[in-house]
Amino acid sequence: TWFDFLEDHIASALNKDQLVFDCPVDRIVSRKDPGGMVVTCGDREFFADYVVVTVPLSILKEGDIDFQPPLPGWLLTECQPASMWKGFKIFLEFSSKFYYDYFVSSLDDGELDWWDYSLVQIGSEKNILAGYYMGDAYDPFKDMTNDEIAKRCLQDLDKLFGGTVATKSYLRHMVVNWAKNPNIRGTYSSDYPTKCRGPQFSGGKRLAIAGEAFPVPPHHNGWVDGAALSGLHAADLILREIHPEIPLAIPKNLVKW
Repeated sequence: TWFDFLEDHIASALNKDQLVFDCPVDRIVSRKDPGGMVVTCGDREFFADYVVVTVPLSILKEGDIDFQPPLPGWLLTECQPASMWKGFKIFLEFSSKFYYDYFVSSLDDGELDWWDYSLVQIGSEKNILAGYYMGDAYDPFKDMTNDEIAKRCLQDLDKLFGGTVATKSYLRHMVVNWAKNPNIRGTYSSDYPTKCRGPQFSGGKRLAIAGEAFPVPPHHNGWVDGAALSGLHAADLILREIHPEIPLAIPKNLVKW
């Protein structure tokens, strides 16, 4: 998974004492002087020369973080007018394969995708089907428990493939409901083209707003690689402010739209 990739190739290279968990940021004070950036969570304070913020778009738009001075109004309206789709991801294991490798449903505002997850698991002999329900597709599930979600998905698959083929071959399930995670409250920014390119700066260019909702290449919102490139480009631009001679880490062809 992408979590394994981050753990193996990024977190493993960091000093573990520099990683702070269970500390949601609630305030960021921007000052122009070096070391003047103040980041707080509860009664803890951290000081920095620069800050890169990559929280979900929902956290920015719902005001969980008190930015001082406030973020410019255009940043979350004209620059990124999208909202965060509510949604979940589900994994279903079956005793036999009865489904297609990939199938989707067309929606006006949202996504409903299914794919054979076993095909991307090297050496797997299990029959695992993965699905995304987002935006309009999520609405009927918003008040359900994870078990109720799985039951409803099995019913949907039974209707699609006929009889009770899904219910009869069902073994177990796992649901990741991002909409109910208080630190996420959604999946990713909806399929609405952003008017800004890449990370955006505020606070005298010492505060960068980045992440999947502020992609570097076009149409990369919602993708892990898009989020990673956005954060990397923010770090690139900060380093260029300090050391203009340092070349960009991201190829120029990705930065140019």
